[in-house]
Amino acid sequence: MKFNIYFVFSFLLVQLSLAQSTKFEFGNISEEEYNYTNVPFELDASAVILSEYGELQMKNYGYVIKQYIRKKILKQDAIEGNILEFTYNPNNKYNRPKINKVQVYNKINNEIIISKLNKADIVEETVDENTRRIVYAIPNIKVGSIIEYETEDVRTADLYATPWNFQNDYPTLTSKLDIRMHTDFDYRIYLIGQKLNEKYGNRKANRSWEIENVPSVKKFNKVYNIRDFKESIGFQYTAEQDWHGTIFSSPTWTSFRSVFTKKIETNLRGVNFNEIALKIQNGSSQLETYKNVIEYVKKNYKTDNSNTIDKISNFNSGILRTKIGSNLELVILVNKLLKSKGIESHLVINSYRGRGRLIMNFPIVSRISNIQNMSVLDNQIYLFDENILKIVDDSYKEKIVFPYLDYYNQLVLKLESKQDEFFNINPPLSESYLINEIEFKQDDIRMKSLNKFKGYFNKDNQKKYDFPMFNELMYSSDDINNQGEYSSINKIFAVKEKKIDYFGFEFPFNEDLNFLAIDKDRKYQVELDFPFQKVIQFKSKIPNDFTLKHDSFDKEINALGNKLQYKQHLEIKNNEFVISYILLINQAIITNKELKEYSEFLNKIAERNKDTVILMKKK
Repeated sequence: MKFNIYFVFSFLLVQLSLAQSTKFEFGNISEEEYNYTNVPFELDASAVILSEYGELQMKNYGYVIKQYIRKKILKQDAIEGNILEFTYNPNNKYNRPKINKVQVYNKINNEIIISKLNKADIVEETVDENTRRIVYAIPNIKVGSIIEYETEDVRTADLYATPWNFQNDYPTLTSKLDIRMHTDFDYRIYLIGQKLNEKYGNRKANRSWEIENVPSVKKFNKVYNIRDFKESIGFQYTAEQDWHGTIFSSPTWTSFRSVFTKKIETNLRGVNFNEIALKIQNGSSQLETYKNVIEYVKKNYKTDNSNTIDKISNFNSGILRTKIGSNLELVILVNKLLKSKGIESHLVINSYRGRGRLIMNFPIVSRISNIQNMSVLDNQIYLFDENILKIVDDSYKEKIVFPYLDYYNQLVLKLESKQDEFFNINPPLSESYLINEIEFKQDDIRMKSLNKFKGYFNKDNQKKYDFPMFNELMYSSDDINNQGEYSSINKIFAVKEKKIDYFGFEFPFNEDLNFLAIDKDRKYQVELDFPFQKVIQFKSKIPNDFTLKHDSFDKEINALGNKLQYKQHLEIKNNEFVISYILLINQAIITNKELKEYSEFLNKIAERNKDTVILMKKK
């Protein structure tokens, strides 16, 4: 208890000492900082950034960022790899990092030993013709060491940059950034992260930001991209140099969309898409028709492999005549043909998971991937872009109905709309069925196991159910289908040289619950790769010398408007029984407001672990 009191007290002293100075004072280390041993909000941290300060100067050619860091080593595993590494383009005079100063402080027998960086500790090497790397090996590092360094980085920024992160690989006690403006161009600053937006979200003209007690980025889990949550600051010019007057200088989503819609309207005049659509066979369902349209376009048109997202020319004299089109033209063609077939379809602006999510306030160019087609069929959302057409083998058929997961990044923006209209998107539902049938033939006991699955489930992520009563695998075969239909794995297990008096059927979703579980104090949304439904069944006749024992077994648990469901059911009929377990997670994004209900749902399911059914020999 004494330790805990001292620990919290010392933490407060450090916070007060750090708050006394707005700027970083090199070498001015307090006694509290030397004595600091644990981070109260991240106890497993092996190092801590005691303080950091940045001074950002915005220039016409880009920016200059000066950074001052004070870090302390708390545990042995933070010592390895303590280097500073920078890369730069040697052909660009405005793009070179440098370290102005590095010092290491060790307190030994109440004496402060200061180690400085020598030239011998600096290694510079060529990576390729456009990249040089500078590596600084920090000297005399041990547990308890405090490292201070000052860096200066000059960068060009044609359009946008994210020059400062308040959240790092280690927890940060205090982080501050000041901006000095020396540019003639209009720009816009944006904040990412809960702490920054809570403190400064409504202060548009602010030029100084400071937050405290920031956990490391290692604490984020079950998210698509840490950059969507990491406390950071970025800027984007609204009329910079070569980009002035293009879609990339648009200050609002409305103006950004209007550039596209005007170009599309102009270049589609006089095109009769209904006439083209008549050449495409209707399927037995809307989904079959959807597939037919994309297969028709893949068969009859080719991409010109251009990289720009807004390239479009006259349809009649261009793509419809040459059968070669840009990425945008192919997406528009698919969209118009689907509409001609009566399928709800929209052109949408999307940002892949790897880029970071679209921000609703205004267009951040670094977070715009391309224009896609979004179709809604039976409450499922299907996204399409030219990348699916580029697949050379039959696996493209899989991607038509189960598109790349990278496409599904929570939000897309409808392109052709009077007002900004964002859609929440969910990948199509993946399904997995594990059907186990037990057969008793005198002393020969076998279990036929059929595992069927489709969507984003594959052979590697299927549940390998542990059923220890069966000690021999008699048969196994795979039928793996890559065209959007069910794949299957068939197995037959047997009991060999073993007397069986009972079979216990237990709750099968412990691994899934462990994967879905979240911390009690989580304050940011859950982002699951894809929605899914899992069904596990056990079937058998009840042998004459066996009996089935169970308590009240049937249960049903629902949450989030039935988007989350769990069911367990026991059916006994004509001396046969079927035990069914069903887990449905039909929502990939669990928002902050839904975290409590989501967590309660998982806890209620975990309580069903006590429900068992036993098939046992009669006494």
